[in-house]
Amino acid sequence: MPTLSIPRKDRDMMRGRLAANAVIAAGGSAMDAAKAQIDAAFSQASVHNSLKLRVASVIKRGPSDAQVQARYGTRARALYDHRLFDVVAATKRIALWRSDAKLTFDLAQRVGTLQPRLSLMVLTELHLLVRWMRRYRAKQFPIALEAILD
Repeated sequence: MPTLSIPRKDRDMMRGRLAANAVIAAGGSAMDAAKAQIDAAFSQASVHNSLKLRVASVIKRGPSDAQVQARYGTRARALYDHRLFDVVAATKRIALWRSDAKLTFDLAQRVGTLQPRLSLMVLTELHLLVRWMRRYRAKQFPIALEAILD
């Protein structure tokens, strides 16, 4: 079954149902089917799918939305201060920030300190968002950046 015909918001549940049906068809128990459904519904594909859903929501709301400004305003200000109006340069800068945040988070986990993962999530969303803009709306990037800062 092609996943493109299934709306993105329903794909995780469908993936879980397909996994459970495969276990049942192979003669597995109901408990094994339930475990397979849970594993499939919360897999890495599900994490990636939810990231894309969050970014799609940001795109739909637009840069002037208060939630978008609150979530991405600090990073947008840093891009603006570095004069990164070019979407390619901004993508590279965000990738560096994301890499640094991931290293910091991994180090904090190893040491045993609790560090919120929110900054890493925001950078991952912003990275995907800017990559999308680079592909489809590169000329509108400076306008969107300024709208977030207003």
